[in-house]
Amino acid sequence: MENPFKIDSVDDTNKSYNMLEGEPNPNQCLSSVLLNEFNYLSWSRAVTIDFGGRFKPGYVNGYTKPLESSSPAYEARQCKDQLVMSWLLNFMKNYIAEIFSYSES
Repeated sequence: MENPFKIDSVDDTNKSYNMLEGEPNPNQCLSSVLLNEFNYLSWSRAVTIDFGGRFKPGYVNGYTKPLESSSPAYEARQCKDQLVMSWLLNFMKNYIAEIFSYSES
Protein backbone atom coordinates (compact mmCIF):
# COMPACT_ATOMS: atom_id res chain seq x y z
CA MET A 1 0.00 0.00 0.00
CA GLU A 2 1.32 3.44 -0.93
CA ASN A 3 1.99 5.87 1.89
CA PRO A 4 -0.64 8.67 1.55
CA PHE A 5 1.59 11.08 3.49
CA LYS A 6 4.62 10.71 1.20
CA ILE A 7 5.19 13.93 -0.74
CA ASP A 8 7.25 13.66 -3.94
CA SER A 9 6.07 16.64 -5.94
CA VAL A 10 3.77 19.65 -5.93
CA ASP A 11 0.94 17.46 -7.23
CA ASP A 12 1.49 14.97 -4.41
CA THR A 13 1.52 17.85 -1.93
CA ASN A 14 -1.90 18.97 -3.15
CA LYS A 15 -3.28 15.43 -3.02
CA SER A 16 -2.04 14.89 0.54
CA TYR A 17 -3.23 18.32 1.60
CA ASN A 18 -6.72 17.79 0.15
CA MET A 19 -6.97 14.34 1.67
CA LEU A 20 -6.03 15.57 5.14
CA GLU A 21 -7.87 18.86 5.08
CA GLY A 22 -11.41 17.48 5.10
CA GLU A 23 -14.40 19.77 5.17
CA PRO A 24 -13.54 23.08 6.82
CA ASN A 25 -15.86 24.21 9.57
CA PRO A 26 -15.57 27.91 10.45
CA ASN A 27 -17.36 27.35 13.77
CA GLN A 28 -15.05 24.59 14.91
CA CYS A 29 -12.78 25.73 17.73
CA LEU A 30 -10.27 23.13 18.86
CA SER A 31 -8.72 25.26 21.59
CA SER A 32 -10.31 26.55 24.75
CA VAL A 33 -7.87 29.49 24.87
CA LEU A 34 -9.69 32.67 23.86
CA LEU A 35 -7.71 35.87 23.45
CA ASN A 36 -8.30 38.41 26.17
CA GLU A 37 -6.21 41.31 27.41
CA PHE A 38 -3.97 39.09 29.57
CA ASN A 39 -3.16 35.85 27.70
CA TYR A 40 -1.55 36.70 24.36
CA LEU A 41 1.37 34.24 24.72
CA SER A 42 -0.74 31.18 25.50
CA TRP A 43 -3.34 32.23 22.90
CA SER A 44 -0.66 32.72 20.24
CA ARG A 45 0.78 29.27 20.93
CA ALA A 46 -2.67 27.65 20.76
CA VAL A 47 -3.43 29.37 17.44
CA THR A 48 -0.05 28.38 15.99
CA ILE A 49 -0.57 24.73 16.91
CA ASP A 50 -4.16 24.68 15.71
CA PHE A 51 -3.45 26.30 12.35
CA GLY A 52 -0.39 24.11 11.82
CA GLY A 53 -2.62 21.08 12.29
CA ARG A 54 -5.04 22.45 9.72
CA PHE A 55 -2.30 23.10 7.08
CA LYS A 56 -2.84 26.86 7.44
CA PRO A 57 0.19 28.22 9.34
CA GLY A 58 1.14 30.52 6.44
CA TYR A 59 -2.02 32.53 6.90
CA VAL A 60 -1.00 33.64 10.40
CA ASN A 61 2.80 33.77 10.09
CA GLY A 62 2.84 35.79 6.86
CA TYR A 63 4.31 33.15 4.53
CA THR A 64 1.09 32.84 2.52
CA LYS A 65 0.97 35.99 0.42
CA PRO A 66 -2.15 37.54 -1.15
CA LEU A 67 -2.69 36.88 -4.84
CA GLU A 68 -3.53 39.31 -7.60
CA SER A 69 -7.27 39.34 -8.36
CA SER A 70 -6.46 38.26 -11.93
CA SER A 71 -4.84 35.03 -10.69
CA PRO A 72 -6.80 31.82 -11.42
CA ALA A 73 -6.26 30.76 -7.79
CA TYR A 74 -7.45 34.08 -6.33
CA GLU A 75 -10.98 32.98 -5.40
CA ALA A 76 -9.82 29.77 -3.72
CA ARG A 77 -7.14 31.70 -1.80
CA GLN A 78 -9.69 34.31 -0.68
CA CYS A 79 -12.05 31.58 0.49
CA LYS A 80 -9.31 30.02 2.63
CA ASP A 81 -8.30 33.44 3.95
CA GLN A 82 -11.86 34.16 5.07
CA LEU A 83 -12.06 30.74 6.71
CA VAL A 84 -8.88 31.51 8.64
CA MET A 85 -10.30 34.90 9.64
CA SER A 86 -13.43 33.23 11.01
CA TRP A 87 -11.30 30.75 12.99
CA LEU A 88 -9.22 33.62 14.41
CA LEU A 89 -12.33 35.53 15.44
CA ASN A 90 -13.62 32.38 17.14
CA PHE A 91 -10.35 32.28 19.13
CA MET A 92 -11.12 35.69 20.69
CA LYS A 93 -13.39 37.01 23.38
CA ASN A 94 -16.32 38.85 21.79
CA TYR A 95 -15.19 42.33 22.80
CA ILE A 96 -11.79 41.73 21.15
CA ALA A 97 -13.23 39.98 18.08
CA GLU A 98 -15.35 43.08 17.42
CA ILE A 99 -12.18 45.13 16.96
CA PHE A 100 -10.83 42.73 14.31
CA SER A 101 -14.10 41.81 12.61
CA TYR A 102 -13.66 44.50 9.95
CA SER A 103 -10.14 43.40 8.96
CA GLU A 104 -9.96 42.28 5.37
CA SER A 105 -7.35 39.58 5.89
